Amino acid sequence: KTNYKLMQNILIIGCGRVAEHYKYISKKIFSKKNKVIAVADLDLDKARNFGNFYNCNYYLDYQLAINKENPNLIIILTPSGSHFKIAMYCLKKKLNTIVEKPMAMTPSECKKLINIAKINKVLLSTIFQNRFNPSIVYMKSLIDKNYFGKIITANIRLRWARYQSYYEDGWHGTWKNDGGVINQQCIHHIDILRMINGNILEVCAHGINALNKLEAEDTMTALFKFKNNSIGTLEATTAARPHDIEANLSLTAEKGYFEIGGIALNELKKFHLNDKKINKKNLTKKISESVPGGYGLSHIRFFKKLFYSLNNKNLSSPIDNQSALETTKIIHALYLSDEKKRWIKVDNKSISNRLGKDL
Repeated sequence: KTNYKLMQNILIIGCGRVAEHYKYISKKIFSKKNKVIAVADLDLDKARNFGNFYNCNYYLDYQLAINKENPNLIIILTPSGSHFKIAMYCLKKKLNTIVEKPMAMTPSECKKLINIAKINKVLLSTIFQNRFNPSIVYMKSLIDKNYFGKIITANIRLRWARYQSYYEDGWHGTWKNDGGVINQQCIHHIDILRMINGNILEVCAHGINALNKLEAEDTMTALFKFKNNSIGTLEATTAARPHDIEANLSLTAEKGYFEIGGIALNELKKFHLNDKKINKKNLTKKISESVPGGYGLSHIRFFKKLFYSLNNKNLSSPIDNQSALETTKIIHALYLSDEKKRWIKVDNKSISNRLGKDL
């Protein structure tokens, strides 16, 4: 019965930076029906803090938490390098599992998680919340209906500020557990670029450490060749000062153009379309929104879709796993291009020699 209601008993694993954003929006995503029953973190103070916030039990060991609390939904908010191990454990326990981006550090790890979820008939989803931003959803709908005609260029620009202290926690900026601006921050915007303009065939990238000291890069630029014969650019940095400046997506096409900006792809900045059937009156107000920071507000939209599905016994993921895998492939191609100093195809063979490895 499609209207059968099922309570979600949630275990949150990881009580760090992203989890703080969950606190901020908790009243809009969690409820008596979809309840946080336990949290886990390797840092006792963090675990206790979140346990007190959600009025639930807290643990140092996520496996103990799973065995004692019997949750039916896991949300993994730990450092990126630990996603694969934790998600694999949860999926083998036949638990629906949500992972903050990236799903895992390598395409092969992503494939293994997708496969085990399919075998065990449980839900697996990565969170790319910007896909649900009103401005992104609306422009994607116009592109899908071919209102823009042939696309000429598609570009992303990310100018955020992360100071050295951000990279002093033992995992941020490391190749094994994180990567640099491309896999940590700009992965969201690369994911949107692929979603908006289709598959990327080749990339040519160059990364540097402009201001911060970390294993990976704090700044990268790149060129893209798309399957639809358009071309694009990327500019991404965490060395912007003194604060986050913008997250920007622009597209130029045969019949119009648009630019989405703000701090989290949340504001329509420029828009033109030749087709007079499209009502442009007050469009900016309708699809732009104010946000508290770079995470935006679309986690709320993601979880509404997720809980609607699960509470109706539907294991459809709000984010298609194959598309999340494609985004990870692009990330690896970008890093491999920087390593090889040449154009790289985005395929199963283009794997970075650094990302996900303990160098």
